[in-house]
Amino acid sequence: MKKYLLSLCMVLALFACKDEKKEANVKPLIKIGASLPLTGDVAFMGNVAKEALLMNFEKWQTKDTKYHYQLVIEDDSFEPKKIATAGNKLINYDHVNAIISFLDQPAYYYFNQASTKHFIHMTCSWGDDLSDETYNFNNITSHSEAAKKLVDYMKKIGVKRVGYVSQNNTGPLHLKNNMLREFEEAGIELVFEETFNIGNKDFRMFLASIKDKPVDVIMTVLMVPDMYAFAKQKNEMGITTPLTTVDYFEDAEHKEIFNDYYYVTASMGKDDFRQAILSRTGSDVKACVANTADNLDLLIWAYENAPHNKGKIPTAEEVSATLHSIKDRDGSVGKIDVMKNGHIESRAYLKKIINGNPTFIEE
Repeated sequence: MKKYLLSLCMVLALFACKDEKKEANVKPLIKIGASLPLTGDVAFMGNVAKEALLMNFEKWQTKDTKYHYQLVIEDDSFEPKKIATAGNKLINYDHVNAIISFLDQPAYYYFNQASTKHFIHMTCSWGDDLSDETYNFNNITSHSEAAKKLVDYMKKIGVKRVGYVSQNNTGPLHLKNNMLREFEEAGIELVFEETFNIGNKDFRMFLASIKDKPVDVIMTVLMVPDMYAFAKQKNEMGITTPLTTVDYFEDAEHKEIFNDYYYVTASMGKDDFRQAILSRTGSDVKACVANTADNLDLLIWAYENAPHNKGKIPTAEEVSATLHSIKDRDGSVGKIDVMKNGHIESRAYLKKIINGNPTFIEE
């Protein structure tokens, strides 16, 4: 009987050891949320960004990582109510450790949430105040870099007078501040300026009012569906003044309407990334897609390399410090540097639409 009890104890101890070993081998789970416009006016951008995220996430899943990662994607439709609904689910129901957002309206919502609830938030969004020194990171060419590049080219080709058409949204308004400052310093006259709400697609009355105003180019900062309407109505009314912009021509499906117009844009991604997205989605890369893919890559890399206690995941502060250590790292957009204020800077490029195709302008 004693021998039986001893044997039973040994078996139970063996199972206990196996269970402890199995438990020790279970990787801690890190949940990464993504808030994207998968429906609505900018869904054509959001769905390509989703595939870019999934493509990079699948690459990480093939690696022997310290942690197990789960990607939770929510549709925010680029609408305030749906952004709040998506955010509430990600933060309070899914309890994600970090969030990746896309474009400015969601970015401002998550910026405030990250600052108060202390999680990492990474975005690609227009706006000079969407990064900080701890929780928020913005991966995009800065407005100051884009404005200087465009105005320097305008000076080079002899632009003297401009008109400015923008939308009543935080990102475009920040860009306008930079552009107007560059115009003033370059001695370029601002002849007219108008701001429209997002979704306004009837510009005929405004176009009639500026038809005879002498400008060399009209700076247009409008979301693509609205930009189409503006360009189409301008042409129908016989206004031959060219348009220019930052990024938006690049995102248009039918670029022929912008033929011979020059503009400035952030990096849309290196050739291998662009080809991979084209093969996966049948679509060209849109603005912020490569940056968003890089945000996931940078975030997982930071979790993998942040200091941590065994069996626990790094804190948001530890991940933030690791992200801030990134200098000259290769990414989908090219070389990546994380600045002290959390901004991830990249170069601006000059392009022109020629026969419907974005073409680099030699500088």
